[in-house]
Amino acid sequence: MRIRSIRPEFWSSEDITALPWNYRLIFIGLWSYVDDNGVGRDVEKLIVADLFPLEENQTAALKQIRGALTELSSRGLVTRYTVDGKPFVHVTTFSTNQVINRPSRGRYPLPTSENAELAVTLTEGSVSPHVNEVIGEGEKGRRGEVKTRPSAHADDEFEAFWKLYPRRVSKGQAAKAYAAALKKTGAPAILAAITAQVPKLTAVSDPKFIPMPATWLNGERWLDEAPSLARPCRADFPEDLIG
Repeated sequence: MRIRSIRPEFWSSEDITALPWNYRLIFIGLWSYVDDNGVGRDVEKLIVADLFPLEENQTAALKQIRGALTELSSRGLVTRYTVDGKPFVHVTTFSTNQVINRPSRGRYPLPTSENAELAVTLTEGSVSPHVNEVIGEGEKGRRGEVKTRPSAHADDEFEAFWKLYPRRVSKGQAAKAYAAALKKTGAPAILAAITAQVPKLTAVSDPKFIPMPATWLNGERWLDEAPSLARPCRADFPEDLIG
């Protein structure tokens, strides 16, 4: 477990207040559970052992962790994936929101690694039979691409993308482009890619040179090679990003 930071604005964030109280606690706990790249093993028993080691009812704790991971993934707050058959979970905006003075080398691969297979996760209340379905090689076309039906929670997923994107203009066009993108890939692939690319996109001197979100989506930029993730130099959370 590791020491992490949290701003008071966390508690009034619309993204966070939409979560049940217990899921908010688990989300905060995940920050300490993951390594300095924001990645941890997606194994419920390990998460319970770290977050709730003294909980008498371990079965109930496992159920809470399972539900929280499903909900957090559906909202784009975490990304779930496998690498060489091993499951991992990545706190989506971790590198943007946490400043590590002396970061250790990441123990686990990021969701942008070449052999990562992203999981398509819907909320617990969804009737879809594809809950926590891992994208198999036979379903993928180009790297990061999968044929999939839009999630019943596509609106929430788009809002997660919108909050992550560093230039929020022409939201209507972006929403249409996002819906079109979902016919080519899944929401986790889009969210993981934009998370990895934010440092590069924001490195330009003038924000007008950042592509419009619709342009980024129409250009299938989630397929671009992920840049190296630079550590931010500011010590606090951006006001509209949580992680």
